[in-house]
Amino acid sequence: MSLPQESLPFTSIDQVSSVIAYAFEHRASDLHFEPAETNYHIRMRQDGLLQSLFVGERSLGLRLNTQLKVLADLDIAEQRAPQDGRIHFPVADSRHLSIRVSTCPTIYGEKIVLRLLDPKAHVRTFAELGLDAAQTTLLEKTIALPNGLILVSGPSGSGKTTTLYSALNSLNHRTRNISTIEDPVEITLPGVNQVPVFSRIDLSFARVLRSLIRQDPDVLMIGEIRDRETAEIAIQAAQTGHLVLSTIHSSSALEAINRLAHMGVPRYDLLSALRLIIAQRLLRTTTTGRVGVFEFLPINAAVREYVLTTNYLSYPGLLNKQPLTTLREAALAKVREKVVSQTEADRVVPAE
Repeated sequence: MSLPQESLPFTSIDQVSSVIAYAFEHRASDLHFEPAETNYHIRMRQDGLLQSLFVGERSLGLRLNTQLKVLADLDIAEQRAPQDGRIHFPVADSRHLSIRVSTCPTIYGEKIVLRLLDPKAHVRTFAELGLDAAQTTLLEKTIALPNGLILVSGPSGSGKTTTLYSALNSLNHRTRNISTIEDPVEITLPGVNQVPVFSRIDLSFARVLRSLIRQDPDVLMIGEIRDRETAEIAIQAAQTGHLVLSTIHSSSALEAINRLAHMGVPRYDLLSALRLIIAQRLLRTTTTGRVGVFEFLPINAAVREYVLTTNYLSYPGLLNKQPLTTLREAALAKVREKVVSQTEADRVVPAE
């Protein structure tokens, strides 16, 4: 969705700081600085959708890109290769945004995207996430286990990390050693050891995870499982007395198992560690903001048997073994409650 040109909030731009401040005030998650053939665009993502903030002369792009690169400590002379950096940006109440900066060359110049993260943001309760009573009970029961792997799946921007923070906050007690590996650290949690990955010095998820396992952990949170090496270490940790929480990019709870299998993780090893998979999406409400919808797949004996004895995993086959509320059904329930529109449900969780 784009605003009409005459209603854009900025008529001129000289400093990127004014754009960042505006985006923060309007609860934006991302800012896009985009060169085009004849002009230069700035857009922000608000409640999951991009909205136009500014359209100006192409010549402005080089100046704004230079400002962003200086703030992020990037090489201003390098315009042909992608770069990643960080900006710590002051906002209200002596807080600082932790902004992830990504540059990428296009045919019309460099595009820069900022991910806006407020480390002091409020950690939500399970009810605030949108979990119903049964889902809350199941999640509380699962995170109370001494070991095992819990996965939260979904695309980028679906609230996966927010769900993990809620679980960690529930577990956060001085009798537990809780450590996280994140890219980047989105919210600071007092009492939790949070480690950001840093690709420039090869501080990867797998490398940090190996180190943290030697630090007597009770609970480990891995920001994302991206490769077989990280998956195998996480599974090993979950099998040897640790509770491990992580996210994975997949379209559904069942697809998370397929995704890990495609990485080369043996199903038997995975199922010996897995306790619960949560798939989730965020839907725009009929008022303001977004609400979560969730699909919970507990890994019980029936599910293990189905996954281990079936080559092609499908929901019709799974539902014969384990009844569950799918993401589509959860979205349609929000429509019936008049929390979201049918159009929004179809956009985010379309029918198969």
